Amino acid sequence: MEATMTYRLEVSVEAQAILVLLSPEQVETLVGCTGFGQFIDGLENHLSSDCPCPYCKIDPKKNTVLYRGRGKGGWIAWKVGERYSTRKSTLLHQILLFPKRHVRNPWELTIPEQLGYFRAINWAHANFEIPGGGIINRFGDTQWNVGTILHMHATIMVPNRKGRVIIPLQKSRGMHRAHYKRMLGFLERYVAGERA
Repeated sequence: MEATMTYRLEVSVEAQAILVLLSPEQVETLVGCTGFGQFIDGLENHLSSDCPCPYCKIDPKKNTVLYRGRGKGGWIAWKVGERYSTRKSTLLHQILLFPKRHVRNPWELTIPEQLGYFRAINWAHANFEIPGGGIINRFGDTQWNVGTILHMHATIMVPNRKGRVIIPLQKSRGMHRAHYKRMLGFLERYVAGERA
């Protein structure tokens, strides 16, 4: 879906005032949020006056760092929390990996960062029961990856074999519209003062 896609939906003046502060790509990241807590974190990061990237400034109250690679080429790993996972019933593990330095694309990684990526994967394999699974890397423009974070990252997903695991990179027009409406509902709750 194009990041500039708009729908004719009624929203409050307060919600409109927030939407105009966001870039089309920032709005798209919020469209991808599956829960109200994730939405609040994303919106508050986007509205932050300092670095709006949650991976560049990890909140220790919300995320426990499992691994921190050394040096400039280091990567960080944390177990995806309940607040952010929609697949908790079908995954044994969901481990997020991202470079310390803010980058959007794999071709921006330095040689030490490329090595750091594989060190982080090897660390995860050595420290978690990983009989198999997948590694998905989201990068670049969110209209091409339906991501919710504007920082390149990889997610190691190990299914628990109790259900189907689907990793979308694109949404249908109908699904995008439904998720956009959900995001506007979250925004209205936010402007009404609700917090998760």
